[in-house]
Amino acid sequence: MGGNVLAEGATVQLENIQQDTTLYVAVSSVDRVGLENPEVGPNTFLKQAAGLVFNADAAFTIKTVRVFAESSGVRIFQLKDERGNVQQKVIPLASAGMHELQLDFAVEPGENYELLMTVGNGLAVTTNDTGFPHRVDGIMEITRSTGTVASFYAYFYDWQIEYDYVCG
Repeated sequence: MGGNVLAEGATVQLENIQQDTTLYVAVSSVDRVGLENPEVGPNTFLKQAAGLVFNADAAFTIKTVRVFAESSGVRIFQLKDERGNVQQKVIPLASAGMHELQLDFAVEPGENYELLMTVGNGLAVTTNDTGFPHRVDGIMEITRSTGTVASFYAYFYDWQIEYDYVCG
């Protein structure tokens, strides 16, 4: 009301409305994209600057991704766009194994985005049966790896993305 959020959630109950009131609703969709985990095929651990390349047909947010770490330690993750703009997170991983990373990287429509690990110890890479491209129709498409063999699936599994749903 007046630019302020009154409520969030699947159901909203507003108290004490005594007159006709206009409400504005924004609906967001959440999807998963990419390989679920590195066990879908042979895999290895790499520690070089590498990642995945994708195109965005619409604006969305990369909420989370999963990585599978060879060991504990700090990693630096970046999202780079075609113009060289960078969003970055420094994330310490306390142990080896699977970690879900909260990235919250904002993506605008464009091509050749790179989601990268730029510094850190080894992360899992799937070396065959990668199934490129991985897509959410009308929103985005993961096309290949960068910094390693293009057909490998580097580092970032089970992306959770959120985007506005236009509801007319």
